[in-house]
This record gives sequence, C-alpha cells and structure tokens, in this order.
Amino acid sequence: MSNLILFSTIGIYFCIMIIVGLFALKKRKIGNVTDFFNGGRSLGSLVVIMTFLATLFSAYTFVGLPGYFYTHGIGSFAFMAFIDMLIVIPTYLFGRKVWEMSKKYDAISPVEILTKRYNSKTVTLLGVLVSVIFTIPILALQIVGVGKLITGVTNGSVSFIFVAAVMLIFILIYSRLGGMRSVAWTDTLQGIIMLILIYVIAFSFLNISFEGSLSNMFSRLIADGQGSLLTLPGPSNFFTYQILISFFFIFIFIPLYYPLISQRLIIFKNKKELKKLVLFFPILAFLIFIPTVIIGLGAANVFPGLESGDYAFSEVLNLLENPYISALAVVGIIAAAMSSVDSMLLVVGAILSRDLYKRFFRPNASSKKELWWSTTFIVITAIIAFIVALNPPNLIVELGILSSAGFVQLVPAYIGGLFWKKVTKFGAICSIIVGLSSLLVFNYFINPCFGFHPGFLGLVFGSLTIII
Repeated sequence: MSNLILFSTIGIYFCIMIIVGLFALKKRKIGNVTDFFNGGRSLGSLVVIMTFLATLFSAYTFVGLPGYFYTHGIGSFAFMAFIDMLIVIPTYLFGRKVWEMSKKYDAISPVEILTKRYNSKTVTLLGVLVSVIFTIPILALQIVGVGKLITGVTNGSVSFIFVAAVMLIFILIYSRLGGMRSVAWTDTLQGIIMLILIYVIAFSFLNISFEGSLSNMFSRLIADGQGSLLTLPGPSNFFTYQILISFFFIFIFIPLYYPLISQRLIIFKNKKELKKLVLFFPILAFLIFIPTVIIGLGAANVFPGLESGDYAFSEVLNLLENPYISALAVVGIIAAAMSSVDSMLLVVGAILSRDLYKRFFRPNASSKKELWWSTTFIVITAIIAFIVALNPPNLIVELGILSSAGFVQLVPAYIGGLFWKKVTKFGAICSIIVGLSSLLVFNYFINPCFGFHPGFLGLVFGSLTIII
C-alpha cells in the first residue's frame, strides 16, 4: 500500500473527527456533567445502537477476531454466534433496571449505581478499582490493534511505538471536546462505514483466493491438513467444553459489568428505546462475525505461520493490492478503535471524578471542578494504557479476555443491588473480594483449574459468597 495514500486518508479522518468534536462542543452544555458524560440522556435509538455496536466491536473485532479464528479455528465463531443470540436477554433485563436506577439516583456511571444502592465507601472503592484497573488492558488493546495493523500494512516501515504515540495524542485531544455526544455521533457514521468495508474486504479476499466460494475455502483447509480449524476444540486444543462453559458465563454478562457498555444503557431517552437495541443489536453483531471468520480462516490457509494471528488482517489487505480500499479499511479500524477508547476514557473519567474524587475527597465539588479532575484522570489513564501497550501479548484478544474475567467479579454485587432487596453491603464486599482473590489464585497459583477459566471460578465463588 502507498504510504502517501494511507497517511493522507488518516489525516483527512483526523480532521473530520476534530470538526465533529468541535461541533458537539458547541451543542454541549459547558460545565454540565451529565451532558458531557451521558449526552444529557437525550440520544435517540439509532445513535445509541450504533455507539453500542461500535464500542463493543472495535480493533478487538477487526484485528483481534480474525487473529483468533486464524489461531483457534471456527469453534470460536460458533460460540460467539451463540452468545450473540442470547445476550439480548441480560441486555434487556439488566438494561431496564440500570436505566431506572440511573434516573432515580441521577447516576452518570455504572459504579455510582453500586454507590447509591449499597451506601458503602468500601463497595464504591472496590467498584472503582475493578472498573478502572480492568479497563486499562482494553484501552491498551485498541492501541495495540491499530499499531499492529499499520505496522503490518506498511511492512514495518512505520514503527509500532510511533503509531501508539500519535494515537495517544489524538485521543487526549478528541476525548476532551464534545464528550458522549460527539462520540455517539461519530460512532454512528463509523459503524456503518466499517460494516460495509469489512464485507468488501472479506469477499474480495474470498474471490481472489478461493474463487468466491466458502466451500472452496473449507475444502482447501481440509486438503492442506488444516481441518482442525473447522472442529472443536481446535488446532491448539483450546476450546474445550470447560472453556466454552467458562466463556459463556463470563461474556453473557457484558451488558452489566462492562463499564463503557453499561454506561450506554443510561443514555437512552426512555426505556422504549432500549427495546430497539434488543431487537437490532444481535442482527448487526452477527453480521460482523461473518466477514471476520472468512478473513481469519482464509488467512490461515493463504498465510500460514504468521508470527501472530493479529497480522492476518493486514496480510489480507496487502493481498488485495487496492491502496484506496486498504487505506479506507485502516481508517475504519482506527475509527472503531478510537470510538472505544473515547468511550472508555469517558467512563473512567466519570468513575474517578464522581465515585472517587467527589465521594471520598470533595463531596461539595462544583461541576467545573469535577470535569477538571475528570480530564486529569483521563490523561493519566491514557498514559498508563500506552505503557501497557508497549509490551503486547501475542494475541490482543487475550487482553480482552483478561479484562472480562476481572469485570465479571462485580456481577454478583450488581445483580444483588438491582434485583435483591435484602442483599447486604457486607455480602457485596465479600463477594467482590472473594471473586477477585479466586481469579488471582486460580490464574497464577493453581492452574490448570479443572480446565475452567479462572474468571468463571471467581464468578462462581463470588456468587456463592453473596448468597451465603
């Protein structure tokens, strides 16, 4: 790909995002905390659905998922498609309650719901620590995804560190402009463009390498001795039944425990808008999985032996030899990553300024002071994520799984707070501590743990604790 075309396209994209951010800044009520973090709870269903989708499916999806399919095979697709069909149930059940309680307590972050429900500084502190600490790997994941992509498509002529540094600077500028309103607006446009582009890329690759036929791709995999990619537990024996059960319970609660997703359950105008999300989200999510499977499995056959499966997408782009499509695809993935990063920094800023600074240090702080501290926390968090990204794992999906395993330890406290009137703050505190301790012990000291993921075992022990 021509570097001139690539970086010219990226430059145009950055300019457009800054313009959108400035426009959203004019619409925003300056000094209004709710308007900055939640768009004044006035966003319509289309905008919220697209920002929900763009936030959940980012560099993790378009770089990480093809890499995951490249490494572990189609078993992960079957599992994710199954989760996708069922996730609408907790999205509606929990989303309705989260919206109601956020309205009742005027909460701007999901942790604030825990704070108001349990009226315990210890619960608040644990919620803040878990939400922030396990958001950092997801932040780093976006930087790693974009860095690996651009390094791959430029054949190493642009260094990973340079890409990560430029992205960090732009993130800090953009995240302070229009708040949630600008993020939601750009997500809508970016989500539509990325969905179209990923299909163009996947089916162009299928046409060039496999004569446009999925059956040809599957036949080639079998003929070339790669049939294990099409079966469970996969070529590296990863997707065992224990892991499938673990991942089911870890990922089914994403709408509740994932801070930047649960925050989007707060920004709807009303509960009726939430029903539209439940209807359309699984359809759009399933449509995203299909091209990533084609890219991942096809690349495993055409480009075997890559240093990391995360380079599968960039190899496919290079194969297409269409600099304009490739440049647009890179920009689309940068946009998807940016939408997630902006959302994460917004929710981290909300949690640290409202649930940490205001609750523990300055209960009577003004909105202006709260927003100032939010900006400070955002800068610090972004720098930490940048440092973490400088030493990435082989597959960026591993960062996502680690974060989800940590977040899920808040689920017993969240569900108890939303649905169980007799739940106690002591039970919530103990469940979080037991869950996190179990995750730590089973991940670093007692592993393997009967084949189950440590995050799932932490959830089990935390749930038993809060019930007891």
